Order: sequence, then C-alpha cells, then structure tokens
Amino acid sequence: MLAQVKKPVPMTHHLRTIDPETGDLIGALSDDQAGYARTLMEAAGVPVAYESVPDAPHTMHQFDPPRYAKIVTEWAADLRNAAWSGVSAHGARCPIATGSRRAG
Repeated sequence: MLAQVKKPVPMTHHLRTIDPETGDLIGALSDDQAGYARTLMEAAGVPVAYESVPDAPHTMHQFDPPRYAKIVTEWAADLRNAAWSGVSAHGARCPIATGSRRAG
C-alpha cells in the first residue's frame, strides 16, 4: 500500500523504545520500520518529510500543540515552495508541481 502513495507525506516518528526485559517494541514503529516505510514511499517518487520526535507521545497534537503546529506548518511551506520550483527541500521531484506558476 505504501508503494502506491501518490501525494507528499509528512511522517512524524514519535516515542519508541525497546523494553529491556522483553525486547518488545514500545511505540508504533521501530526505527527500522519507519525507515522501510519511508523508503517504500520515496521509491514511488513521493517526497517524505520525516521528522523524528522520540520524546513526543503519539498524541503530540494534544500534548504539545505549538510543536505539532510548527512541524505541520513547515511541511506545508515546503509543499508550497516545491509547487513553485518542482523540487522539495528534500531534493525530491514534487508531484504537485504542474510546470506552470499559479497565482497564490
């Protein structure tokens, strides 16, 4: 499914650790899993804005709204810049770029 993504993706990777007693992952994704997900999307030609926030809970938007808003706002600004230039700040071709400049 991730290899079929067609739009730019903001990927925030929150709190994750390994339980020292059981070896179980505590969190939604391990670093390896997040890296693989990102690789799949980027291989499909989609820009992925990865942001590691290991000290943030899954509900960062609820517990740290300013930080969450900053991440989303910066991602949106990068999309606007990429739409004008055709390339994101991460160097990936921007699929929303049409080649013509829009008034905005």
